[in-house]
Amino acid sequence: MLEIIRGKPKPGYKMLWLNAYDNALRRCMEPEGQKAENYQKVVFAGVKYMRSTYWEYQTRKNIADEVKGRQTHLECIAMHMAMLTPRQFMRLFPITKEYDGARWGCKDYFSVMEYMRTLDWDKPIGGPETLFSFLWEYQNSDTSGFLVDWMMVIEGIMHLHGEDGPMDKLIDSMGLTRYYMEKDEATGQEYLLNSDTGKTAPVRKSIPRYLKLVQ
Repeated sequence: MLEIIRGKPKPGYKMLWLNAYDNALRRCMEPEGQKAENYQKVVFAGVKYMRSTYWEYQTRKNIADEVKGRQTHLECIAMHMAMLTPRQFMRLFPITKEYDGARWGCKDYFSVMEYMRTLDWDKPIGGPETLFSFLWEYQNSDTSGFLVDWMMVIEGIMHLHGEDGPMDKLIDSMGLTRYYMEKDEATGQEYLLNSDTGKTAPVRKSIPRYLKLVQ
C-alpha cells in the first residue's frame, strides 16, 4: 500500500538567496566576522537575491515602503561590495566571455579587461561613486542587473520626493513622450496615460486576435 508522505514545501530561489544573505550578514556582525570571506558571501547572495526579486519589485515600485526597503538592501550590498578588491570581485562575478564588442560598439571581455588593468587589483574598490563607475565599466549579467536595479531605486526615491529621475530627464532631453501605468480602482482596469495629451489606452490582458503565437 502506498503512503503519501507530506514534507515541507521547498523554498523558491528567492527565499534561498534571502536566507543565505541574512546568514552572511549575521556572520559579519560577529566580533570575528568582519573579513573578506564574509563580505564576499554578503555580496554574492545579496546580488542573487535582488535579481530573483526584480520582476516582483516592478509591480510594487510605486509603493514608498517597497522603494525604501529595496534601497536599504542595495545600500547594504553596495557597502560590502565597496570593501572587495577588483580581484575578489572578478572571482565572484567573472567577466562575460563575449569578444565581439569592437564590431558592435559595445563592452566585451577585451574592453573590460583594458579597464581592469588601470586599477589596483588588490585595493578595495571604494565608495559609492567609485563603485558605480566600476559597475558601469564591468560586464556580467548579475552585476549589470544590480546596477540597473540601483538606478531604478534612485529613480523611485526621486519620484517619492516629487522630482524627476535620471530616466525622466533622459526621455525629456530626447523629446520623447512619457507614458505612465495607471489603474482604475473601481474596475481594476489598467491603462497607459499619455503625459502630453492626457489620453489613455487600456492595457490588454489577452492577445489580440490579429496576433498569432509561433509554436
